[in-house]
Amino acid sequence: MQNHLATQQHLQTLVTRISESEALANVQANQDTEQDRKVVSYIIHKLQAICPAWQQSLAGMGHDEKAQLMKTIKREWLNSLMAEGINQQHIIDYALNKVKESGNPFMPTVGQFIAWCREGNMPEGTKGCLESYKEIQAYIALPLESRKLSGLNPEVYHTLHNLGDFHGFRHADKKRALEIWTQEHNRTLGDLRNGKPLAVAPPPRIAIEKTHTPLDKQKAISSIQAMRAALGK
Repeated sequence: MQNHLATQQHLQTLVTRISESEALANVQANQDTEQDRKVVSYIIHKLQAICPAWQQSLAGMGHDEKAQLMKTIKREWLNSLMAEGINQQHIIDYALNKVKESGNPFMPTVGQFIAWCREGNMPEGTKGCLESYKEIQAYIALPLESRKLSGLNPEVYHTLHNLGDFHGFRHADKKRALEIWTQEHNRTLGDLRNGKPLAVAPPPRIAIEKTHTPLDKQKAISSIQAMRAALGK
């Protein structure tokens, strides 16, 4: 009974969006590209694989009705993703992973998917907590003279900069150290998502070459003799 109710509610959510989606389609139909449509098809295909109950939303429909509904759903997603400028692969993959983690057998709404995309909107290659923890541990293991803060990834340095009790972190057991680092690194990721600037590592110290001019002994003696002669007058 509960599954049937959930299916009906999910279907109703999709149906109520049809008119809005079709209205947007009339405005934006000529604005999307083949690549945009491929992105949406990729997302929908992945969601269908991740969410096994998606077909329950189509139960009781004829073939033509199903085809029309899927067309409308894709158009809704296409319009919404284009409006948000979402097309980067790493952001989309982040949102798809969040769908997996949610464990919900039904496909998420486009609004929820976009919220996850915004959450994952960070520079490509940004390190997660565990990766950044490994980097800082490798940095700490280096001899003091070999450590260069400017060599750390920006998000790793920012986390280290804001860590606070570095001594406590360094001397904590592995489990506690990872907890401390993860808590601070999550704050760093939050700063990135919100567009806040990160602390910048100082540039490496430039070695100042010492210059030494050898003493000209004869010139020094001549200067002393000249001083003595002047004093004798």
